[in-house]
Amino acid sequence: MKSWTVSGRIAWNFALVFACGLMAVAAAAYFELEVEKSEGEPLIQGVLEIAGVAVLSVALLSGAGWWLARRALQPVERLAEAAERIHEGNLSERIELQGGGAEFEKLAEVLNDMTSRLDASFQRVRQFTLYASHELKTPLSILHLEFEKIVDDPERSESDRNYFAGHLDEISRLAQIVDGLTFLTKTDADLIPLASESVAMRPLLLSAMENTAALGAELGLEVTLDRNDEVVWRGDRHRLRQLLVILCDNAVKYNQPGGWVRISMEQHGAGSLLRVRNTGPGIPPEDHDRVFDRFYRGSGARAAGTEGCGLGLSIAKWITSAHGGILSFKSDATTTEFTVAIPNNLPAAPPRDSMSG
Repeated sequence: MKSWTVSGRIAWNFALVFACGLMAVAAAAYFELEVEKSEGEPLIQGVLEIAGVAVLSVALLSGAGWWLARRALQPVERLAEAAERIHEGNLSERIELQGGGAEFEKLAEVLNDMTSRLDASFQRVRQFTLYASHELKTPLSILHLEFEKIVDDPERSESDRNYFAGHLDEISRLAQIVDGLTFLTKTDADLIPLASESVAMRPLLLSAMENTAALGAELGLEVTLDRNDEVVWRGDRHRLRQLLVILCDNAVKYNQPGGWVRISMEQHGAGSLLRVRNTGPGIPPEDHDRVFDRFYRGSGARAAGTEGCGLGLSIAKWITSAHGGILSFKSDATTTEFTVAIPNNLPAAPPRDSMSG
C-alpha cells in the first residue's frame, strides 16, 4: 500500500477541518438570521453575532490547524532524534521510520544508505591501518635491532655511535606511533580485550610515583603522592597502569626545571578521583577543545620540541571511558591538572575478543 505524502496529509486534513468549520458557521448564520427576521430584530445585531461566531471559528480552526501540522510533522522530530544517535561508533544502526509519510520514509532510506557507505569506508580505513601497522612492525624491529648493535659496537667511533643513536631514537619514536595507532584503531573496532578484575590502585600509584620521580630527576622535579586512599577499581590492571603511565609521563614532559608533580587518589561517596597535577607552561585556551584529538600537539609543545606523537591522551581517554569513568583537565598559565573520575560499584566489564596477529 502506497504511503500518503506529508503534503497530501496536511492539505487533506486542513481541507476537511476548514470545510466542517464553514458548514458550522453557515448553519449558525442561517438560523440566526431566520430567528431575527421572524422576531423583527435589526439585522445589524445578527451580523455582529455572526461575526463573533466567525472569529471564534477562525481561532478554533487555527488551533486545529496548528495541532494537525504538529502531528503531521512529528516524523521530522523522530528522524532528527534517530540521526543524532548515529555517530562513528555505531554506523551500523539504522533509522526506523514507518508510517511517517512517503517523503520521510524515503529520506530515512537515503540516510540509511549513506551510513552504510560510511560504515563500509570506516571499516576499510581501519583494516588498512591495522594491516599497515602490522606490516611495519617487523621491519622496524629489525632496524631497531641492527642500529642497537651499531650503537653498542665498541669498534665503532664515538661519532658513528652518536650518529646511529639519533637514528635509533627516531626508529623508536616511529615504532611508538605505530603501536599507538594500532591500539586506537583496534579500540574503534572494539577489538581490545579488557580483563575484569578487582584492581587495588594503591600499589599502582606507589609504583607510578617512583617511576615519575626517576623520569623527572633530570629536571629536578619534586614528585609527591599527596593522598593515596585504599581504592579498588574494577577493570584491566594492565590498562589502568598504562593510564597512570601516560598521565605521569605527560606531567614530566610538559613541566619546567625545578617544578613539581603531585599525584593523589581520593575516595568519596559517589566514587573515586585520580589526580595528576604538574607545574609548567599550561595548555593554551585555544588548544583545550583539541587536547584529546589524535595526533594533535599544542603549539607550545611543538615550539619547545617536546617528544611525543599526540596519541597518549587519546589512549588515556579511551581507557578511562572503557572503565566507566570520565577524564577531564583544567589548566592555567602555570599548572595543569588531569582528573580521572570513576564511579563506585561498577559492574564487571565483559571481556572483548582480540584480533589475532
